[in-house]
Amino acid sequence: MKIKVKNLGALKQAEFTLGDLTIICGGNNTGKTYATYALFGFLYTWRRMFSIQINGDKIEQLLTDGVIRLDIQEYVNQVEQIVFQGCQVYSQELPNIFAASVERFKNTGFHVDLDIHNISLVSKFDVIVNFGEGSLFSITKSEESTELVITLVVDKEKVKIPNVIIERFISDALKNIIFVKFLPRPFIASSERTGAAIFRKDLNFDRNRLLEDIGSATIFNGSKGECKRADFIIVADTDRKKVILCIEMKAKVDTAKEWTIIQQFKGAKCFVEYFKKIGKEFWGQTKFIDSYVYRFVTIRDINIDKKTTREKMIDNHDIPERMLKISSPHYLQFFSAHITETHDIWHIVTGSDTNILGEIQLEAFYVSQLYATRFWLALLTKNLLKVVVYDIELSTKYMDAIAQGWMIAKQAKPLFGIEWKLFWETPLDDVRTSLNIILPAS
Repeated sequence: MKIKVKNLGALKQAEFTLGDLTIICGGNNTGKTYATYALFGFLYTWRRMFSIQINGDKIEQLLTDGVIRLDIQEYVNQVEQIVFQGCQVYSQELPNIFAASVERFKNTGFHVDLDIHNISLVSKFDVIVNFGEGSLFSITKSEESTELVITLVVDKEKVKIPNVIIERFISDALKNIIFVKFLPRPFIASSERTGAAIFRKDLNFDRNRLLEDIGSATIFNGSKGECKRADFIIVADTDRKKVILCIEMKAKVDTAKEWTIIQQFKGAKCFVEYFKKIGKEFWGQTKFIDSYVYRFVTIRDINIDKKTTREKMIDNHDIPERMLKISSPHYLQFFSAHITETHDIWHIVTGSDTNILGEIQLEAFYVSQLYATRFWLALLTKNLLKVVVYDIELSTKYMDAIAQGWMIAKQAKPLFGIEWKLFWETPLDDVRTSLNIILPAS
């Protein structure tokens, strides 16, 4: 698989081929991180970016006859077009992948070349699609077969989900069968992360061997905090300064236990000194990270307590006793305010009416896109309990609204954090298309 990029960060034009092990190396500010993140984003999101269209007549045939058979080779023949269009969609998605402005990526291109003449299908595929407490249909492919069989396992009268959702399930199955052997699950390691893992393991090994030699009763028994270290150690080489940043996070402000934080910072410093020794002895770098300066930071009050910190800020934070102290931002307040401000916009974009069924549909959309937070699950539960007590005859409509909101959200791009003001002049249908919001046929 060959990756081609243009106008991506420092990379004006570049291409590289993925192997079983691919190492991207180079000097500072040459585009390694851009290339790596862009590749990771593609491998993580390709199922959402690729589009395989299923003929609507096939869905009607499934609901009428109870079974359909699709020739997978017909879709294999479309692979080049599917990948090309998917890469175009992904190129437009790069600002979200990098959490950066659209302007930065307006001329960026990301393209993948697959060896379409040697496509290896998944040998066997067998999935049962469930809804509620029962099964709706199966999607199967037997070994050595190039035929995908979709079979209803319930009476067609009991199939209450929109056709577009059935199409989505079949499309996702085809994507997995055709592409999963080509597009590996993403795992990308930076040298810092890999090194930290290796050296931490070595450090533990050396410490344990020392314990065996001298006895745990005399040293390294933990009474002085010598086994502790900070939550994060970040080694950064910026344009202005080379820094080793040690960060410790605490749930509450507790000055009585400040000595434990200092011990953790001292443990972090010990760990870095061991890292320095490895660099000098094994890599032959006689001044390995000697020019880096330490900075120590503690982030407290992670439980979002509203009281303010009263500690005096100190300009220099180069020893553990002079750590910079920060209270955690009240991100939950921002989250709540953002949802409240954009709620009506989400109604319009997702096609959710302003009646009770529309609210339930949007609540299900929230649950799907916002990782099933307790608040939205509680709202759904409240509405379901209400229908059980007062309007049991509406239960089918309620469940349809939940299913519809859930499935629309699953195929749509994330809506949280979008700058909606950028879309004021864009027709609604175009907005929905750009966000991959597919509404069921009315």
